Amino acid sequence: MEIRRIREKIDSIDKKIVELISKRAKLIKKIGEIKRKRKLSIYVPEREKEVYRKISQYNPGPLPDEYLKNVYREIMSASLALEKELTIAYLGPPATFTHLAALKKFGSAVKYTECSNITEIFTEVEKGNADFGVVPIENSIEGAVSHTLDMFIDSELKICSEVYLEITHYLLSRKKNLSDIRRVYSNPQVFGQCRRWLEKNIPAAELVEVSSTARAAQIAVEEPD
Repeated sequence: MEIRRIREKIDSIDKKIVELISKRAKLIKKIGEIKRKRKLSIYVPEREKEVYRKISQYNPGPLPDEYLKNVYREIMSASLALEKELTIAYLGPPATFTHLAALKKFGSAVKYTECSNITEIFTEVEKGNADFGVVPIENSIEGAVSHTLDMFIDSELKICSEVYLEITHYLLSRKKNLSDIRRVYSNPQVFGQCRRWLEKNIPAAELVEVSSTARAAQIAVEEPD
């Protein structure tokens, strides 16, 4: 009986939460109308940071700020979709680190379009086929991603926001022994990050560069070596 009563209270709170989110959404739609009339940008990174900062201040616990931020990321993602259906270009295929970074920044309510390389991401945004593009620009081991920086030199596109993503690499193979692995597929940046481990554990393996780690995983599934 005690659990039932607690759940009834939770249901009542959920009802209030949904009502408040709906009220928030109606206000968001009004803001979207004003932005369209004034030809203002739908996505405003400064406002996003302000919202996250305020919810951290308002948070009494027990949920950690990061968990609450995850909840609000989806609320804000849905809010962006109400103002305009945003399209985000990223380095595909799905599940790449760039895709994960895009999801962390924009949530799941926007539209995503995968690109085969960094140049294509810039092209999609420049042509207006995508509203924003997410590209890798730097990592703590290998430093700057030179291809991305070179593209910014030749393009009129500007950086409007940033997102940090913790990276962990795994070696996937059908082989039971490391010594039996003949080829390793991955992105050039990854080979740089994992150079010492690869030289120590599978020095004889051929390193084959591909566009992304997700693409490398697809190839690994198809190839026995």
